[in-house]
Amino acid sequence: EQDFAALCQVCVPAGTIFQLESTGNQPLRFLQTTAPNSTPSSSAPPAQPQEPVLVCPWPGDKGFPRNERQRGGILVFQPEFECDYHSHDRAEEVFYFFEGEGDVTVEGQVLRVGPGDAVVTPADTKHKFKTFDKTLGMWLMVAPNLVPSHTFYKQREDGSWERLPARA
Repeated sequence: EQDFAALCQVCVPAGTIFQLESTGNQPLRFLQTTAPNSTPSSSAPPAQPQEPVLVCPWPGDKGFPRNERQRGGILVFQPEFECDYHSHDRAEEVFYFFEGEGDVTVEGQVLRVGPGDAVVTPADTKHKFKTFDKTLGMWLMVAPNLVPSHTFYKQREDGSWERLPARA
């Protein structure tokens, strides 16, 4: 049993039975994502999990399990920041925003995001972030965790995008 008093991330390994329950006056809000995993070949109960349940409170440890199925965690971009246009080869990325406001550009489409918004970028989809006068806080997960993980793009004079060599 684990009590949570603030925003945190929890990684629950496949096969682990768990329950979320609000014990305070505030409603329980959560985002659940599932990393790619093999499909069970029978209706037998799952085997005992091989990994522990990991709780990472915020603020504090921003780490998140990094294995062949997933990587991610809490990321906060500073005000007036813009990252490079990039994609993840053969890997999807999920974002849940909990603080600030910013723009997410996905394949040229600009989306304004803020607390409570979620964005999913399919594998091989170009995307980038831009913040304004405040920080932009998000939880993210990339699955599966492939190396190299990032492919960046450079805009040509004609407006098209040149794919650069992938990097970690």
